[in-house]
Amino acid sequence: MSISFADYKRIDAVNNSSLKAMAKSPKHYRHYRDNPEDPDKTPSDAMVLGTAVHAAVLEPDRLPLDFVIWSGPTLPAGHVVWHGGNRRGKAWEEFKAANVGRDILTPKEVDAIENSSDAKRGKAWEAFRDANAGRNILTASQYASALAIRGAVRSDPSVAPYLEGPGDFERSVQWTDAETGLGCKLRLDRLAHKTRYGRVLVDLKTTRDADPRVFARQAANLGYAQQLAMYRDGLAAIGEPVDKVVIVLVETSAPYDSAVLVVENDTLQAGRSDYLKLLRRVAECREAGEWPGRYPTEGVLDMPAWWWADDDEETDVAGALGLTGLEE
Repeated sequence: MSISFADYKRIDAVNNSSLKAMAKSPKHYRHYRDNPEDPDKTPSDAMVLGTAVHAAVLEPDRLPLDFVIWSGPTLPAGHVVWHGGNRRGKAWEEFKAANVGRDILTPKEVDAIENSSDAKRGKAWEAFRDANAGRNILTASQYASALAIRGAVRSDPSVAPYLEGPGDFERSVQWTDAETGLGCKLRLDRLAHKTRYGRVLVDLKTTRDADPRVFARQAANLGYAQQLAMYRDGLAAIGEPVDKVVIVLVETSAPYDSAVLVVENDTLQAGRSDYLKLLRRVAECREAGEWPGRYPTEGVLDMPAWWWADDDEETDVAGALGLTGLEE
């Protein structure tokens, strides 16, 4: 289904992001479902760059449509520069009188403006942000990085076969889970139709380090196996099974090294078990009409080991000094 990401987000269905919230608790899931976007949450620079990279690599035509470039505040027209030190004294008063109606800046202020293209602050930034509400805003350096990453990925001979040829980019899919009857949805990065391996599900990830050993920890922490297992099942449910699942990694700093990691079946099966368990819990909570938090029963304050160690040490010292049993 070819729809915009905004339209995709409005589809009332379970997706991997909502299941990650369910992994915390049903209460977290319901909050995520009812509040899919927090207007007060500002995306991190890494998230902004990741979004731009996806657009640059997968949908380059959309990059100028969905993104605007914040190049920083510009120097006022007709400004003059005051080099006289402090803004006081006779020389300053004479300079100010001779430049009525013009913006008077110090060299330090000029330098701050000319070198603040990556700084998202100040009145100029707030005005730019408000004028571009609803669009993704990149700094000039982020935009340059997105283009550089696109060039690096597209020129990598190990990656190119998965991005070239017939297939779908940023495609939305909907299906009904056979066991729970829940409506589900996904938005895949790339489905390559005719590679030497057959139909391949391709997921693009940005990372600080493409070393497979380092990335494996990131993949485990962020539930990538669960995500891709759900994607594979979703495609199978609509009659489009895939023959292979890969993650294309690209580093976010020069030289923008990239790698292709195959997600093998045993990893996908483990991820499948995880997401199905969460999907069943969603169905159970809907049936019961109850959405408990992480701590529905009383717990016990279990002090850390270091705290007990310090306590034992103090007791040993008191015993050695013959102070045990004394009243305060």
